[in-house]
Amino acid sequence: MHSLHSDLYAQESGYWWSTARRKLLLRLFKKVHPSGSDCRYAELGCGGGEFLLLLERAGIKAFGLDRSYEACSIAGSKGLCIVNADILRMPFRDKSFNRILAFDILEHLQDEKGGMEAISGLCGDGGIVFFTLPALNCLRTVRDKRLGHYRRYSRRSFERVLQEHKFKPVYSRYMFASLFLPLLFSRFIPSSSEHGEVWTAGGFVNRLFGVYFYLEGILTGLLPLPFGTSLVCIAQKC
Repeated sequence: MHSLHSDLYAQESGYWWSTARRKLLLRLFKKVHPSGSDCRYAELGCGGGEFLLLLERAGIKAFGLDRSYEACSIAGSKGLCIVNADILRMPFRDKSFNRILAFDILEHLQDEKGGMEAISGLCGDGGIVFFTLPALNCLRTVRDKRLGHYRRYSRRSFERVLQEHKFKPVYSRYMFASLFLPLLFSRFIPSSSEHGEVWTAGGFVNRLFGVYFYLEGILTGLLPLPFGTSLVCIAQKC
């Protein structure tokens, strides 16, 4: 699993899936971002810090937190404010932030309830949390295990989790619908890789995939589909 995560950190800046996802999340972020300057930002599970860099270029300073020393080293080398800590033992006071980014972290926590309570405690009243999660248990493969995923989520199941922890869902959509069938069929194909597969493409094809899935994400944001391989959700603390 370490090697697979190392590959993902190394490819984070240019990998088609990562670039399309970041652009879509930034586009969505800007829609709900207030014009005032009284917001305090944190990204939990910040990885190599690529999304934090996008925020910084937009004039938004945010703290990054990750439990991986390797990820923190990569992000810290980019001049970002990074804390090496686990989400269940965060070195921040309650209600320290009112804009929290939690991209693909909840599925890595065996203690889902503890993770949600930690996020809720960190978030100020009325604050906004952006979540992304792997979608739909029917898509669970051996790669989920290798990545340390304990679960995948449907829109309905995650909205229940939010409501149980005093969050109100304000936006919920599936992403990357075109990958649904390939990922579903991959469940029945034995993996020959010891560390799991990262779906790579080089040069022009990589850029083409990035553009295609960015445009697909814009369309599915306007015309929601009942399936996808990722789930994006925005929730407000009640």
